[in-house]
Amino acid sequence: MMIFGKIMTSLSSILLQGWLQPDDPGWLYFVPLWPLGFVLIWALWNMVRDTQDEKKVERSVNWPEVQGEVISSKMVWGHVEIRYEYWLFAEKYEGAYKISLHPVVPGGKAGQARSVQ
Repeated sequence: MMIFGKIMTSLSSILLQGWLQPDDPGWLYFVPLWPLGFVLIWALWNMVRDTQDEKKVERSVNWPEVQGEVISSKMVWGHVEIRYEYWLFAEKYEGAYKISLHPVVPGGKAGQARSVQ
């Protein structure tokens, strides 16, 4: 709430200084609020994405278990790429999976990494 109060105070000071006049379009008052709109869109995007993941998990409960093998795995920049194949009802399927790698810090703590360098 403090941020909103500061934004409104800034807007009113701009209005009093003459940058914005009372006859200016109303949307100009909302221009400083673009970060709030960005966060709102980001939150909605994540909410939709997470519900889609939940639906996929619910559908996958009834899938049959299969045996397969890893064809190849290699490290590419910041991730590991794994190629695999499996058989289901005498049909062969192939796929790929990417796993992101997080930076490894010696000792597991960022402070220790700074002292080593």
